[in-house]
Amino acid sequence: MREGFTLTEVLISSFLSLGVIAGALTAFVQYRQIMDTQKTLSGIQQNLRIGMTTLTRDISMAGYGLDVSDDRLRQWLTWAPITTNPQIGSGNGSDTLTLAGAYEKASSLTAASQIGDTQIIVEPDAASKFNLTNRKLIYVGECELARIVGMANNILTISTDLTSPTKGLKYAYPVGAAVELIKVYTYSVDNTFQNADFRSCLRRIDLADTSTYWFENVVTLGIEQLAVRQNGKSIDVAIRGSSTKTDMTHVDPEFGDHYHRISVSNSVYMRNL
Repeated sequence: MREGFTLTEVLISSFLSLGVIAGALTAFVQYRQIMDTQKTLSGIQQNLRIGMTTLTRDISMAGYGLDVSDDRLRQWLTWAPITTNPQIGSGNGSDTLTLAGAYEKASSLTAASQIGDTQIIVEPDAASKFNLTNRKLIYVGECELARIVGMANNILTISTDLTSPTKGLKYAYPVGAAVELIKVYTYSVDNTFQNADFRSCLRRIDLADTSTYWFENVVTLGIEQLAVRQNGKSIDVAIRGSSTKTDMTHVDPEFGDHYHRISVSNSVYMRNL
């Protein structure tokens, strides 16, 4: 007759099994924490990439199509509170950055224009792209700045001079030449609207477009700090991203809270400095 296990053997094997299971569970929990942390850090890095890419592109383009001195800037940009390009300010505990330039190809010529012309013909949807107030500055043919002084359907009456309403084009342009719109953007960090999905965001506000919904101005979420400094012919910009939720296994060495944070910086040379 075959003897069974003794009680002592059963207890020992049970304790050994529990130890193995506990070790496996501990390893699983640690692995899960590591994966959650990596996912959080990856999300912060993605937000930082989006924010820095957009900032770098717009900073490098600032002044394109608007090669005017600072003392004449307000004379051209009558609707925007900007006196230098770029203009660095502050708000919500972070810097703000205002940039102006020909950031958008709004239309193109549908008829060739000649030297001295004070009217240009653009695509039929001109009424939705231009106006006589805050969408009146254009860059024609990637060559010269003009202001719209009159509109009749898709015929724009323009002047290339501030003092004269009838100063015509300096150059001739073919059909298809670009008509770009001078836009003014202000970058800022917004932490006034918070919910379970995010605590702060980087916004880019078009100063000529006050009718857009709040979320349409959001560049990326999770950005809690914007720092900008002009350094000679370059703009030094830094942004700090943070996690949406706390991680009780992590303590931020600077702030003492449980949010993960990552910072990135870049120096961008402006095209017209």
